[in-house]
Amino acid sequence: LSLSLKIWLNSAGLVLLWSLGSACAHPFHISSAEVEFDPKTERLQVSLKVQAIDFEQALSQMVGRRSKLEQANAEELIVAYLARHFYLTPSPTAMDQAEPTFKETAKYAQQEAYTEGPFTPNSPSQNSPPSSSSVHWVGRELKGAWLWLYFELELPRARDRLACENLRLVNSVLCECNAGQINTVSVRHAGQRATLKTTSQQPSEKFLSLWMTP
Repeated sequence: LSLSLKIWLNSAGLVLLWSLGSACAHPFHISSAEVEFDPKTERLQVSLKVQAIDFEQALSQMVGRRSKLEQANAEELIVAYLARHFYLTPSPTAMDQAEPTFKETAKYAQQEAYTEGPFTPNSPSQNSPPSSSSVHWVGRELKGAWLWLYFELELPRARDRLACENLRLVNSVLCECNAGQINTVSVRHAGQRATLKTTSQQPSEKFLSLWMTP
């Protein structure tokens, strides 16, 4: 090969490596979940799939120090995080008419500190918005780069008809870490599926009362 051809090939190789490196440095940030109502317990059963490395980053940001999935209190942190970022909450008509932003959702929950403030151990009121669903932990499973989280959501205590017919599912998982985060939830009911999509700009979707019937 001539010297000029070798130089061209080397340059092309460097460009290719740079392109691959850039793609790896900016991955597509997604999460997916499956939700189904259990009429016996009157809870929503949730399976949530997230990138493990992104989720560790989110836990670290919540507590203000580096956190690992292997540490002793990891599950306590996971439950606190889910209470902040994956929940059902009664929704006023105004919220149904226009999708709220991430900060507006936090203000509606009357917990701007809840979304953006520091984690407070052993203080449920600081780790979940008022009148929202509560988390019941089931377990977790690490499969390669993906982390599966299994938990149940107990519906808000205000079980009057109006509250149940005007619920929103807030799914802002990892939105505080990744501006381009896309979260999808597949709701299973009566052999059919409905898909909800949330992002950093639109962190909640209306949750139909039909999905909470046998």
